[in-house]
Amino acid sequence: MIEHPDASVVRAWQGHKKEQKWFYVIAGSFKIVMVQPDDWAHPSSDLETKEFILESERDEVLHVPGGFANGFKALKPQSKMMVFSDLTVEESSHDNFRFDYHKWYDWHV
Repeated sequence: MIEHPDASVVRAWQGHKKEQKWFYVIAGSFKIVMVQPDDWAHPSSDLETKEFILESERDEVLHVPGGFANGFKALKPQSKMMVFSDLTVEESSHDNFRFDYHKWYDWHV
């Protein structure tokens, strides 16, 4: 469960070569952005991103397949999101790649 008390916090970028994730918003709304790194050690800075808005009123689940990095931020205060995975926490820790949040997307737009 991820809860953002305000809409200023950005959590980006975290990627997985194998792990899949599913995002479900239970309160408020989140912007989730995905990108497919072309090189996990030194990815290009000009990759295409895909942006999604999930709102609790729409009852939607977003699937992020393995091979992607994602980032997100709440769009409303007190937003809550459940994140599901097909790996254990230990397995995920061996498939975890982090990138600077400025790399592919302007989160202040």
